[in-house]
Amino acid sequence: MKVIRIIDIIRKDVPLYYRNKYTAIAEIEISSTVTNRAKIEFAIEVTPISGKVYSVDEIEDLDYPTLPVKKALVEEIKNYDREGLLP
Repeated sequence: MKVIRIIDIIRKDVPLYYRNKYTAIAEIEISSTVTNRAKIEFAIEVTPISGKVYSVDEIEDLDYPTLPVKKALVEEIKNYDREGLLP
C-alpha cells in the first residue's frame, strides 16, 4: 500500500490562525493492480512547543485498514507542506 498522490486540495476557512483544515482526494495504491480514490480531511496545527502537528481526521470510501493509510497520508502531507504545495 502506498499513496500515489493527493489532488483537489481545498483549504477550509477556520477562525483559528494556528490551525489549517483541508479537504482533498487521495489516490491510494492498495496492491499492484488495485488503486482507490478516497475523500480525506486533514489538519495542520502549529504548536508553540513541538512545531507542526499533522492529522488525518476522515477517510471516506476506503476498503483497507485505516491505520496504515493514515500514517502514509501524514507522511505525504508533510512532504507536500515542505515543498509548498498546499494552498
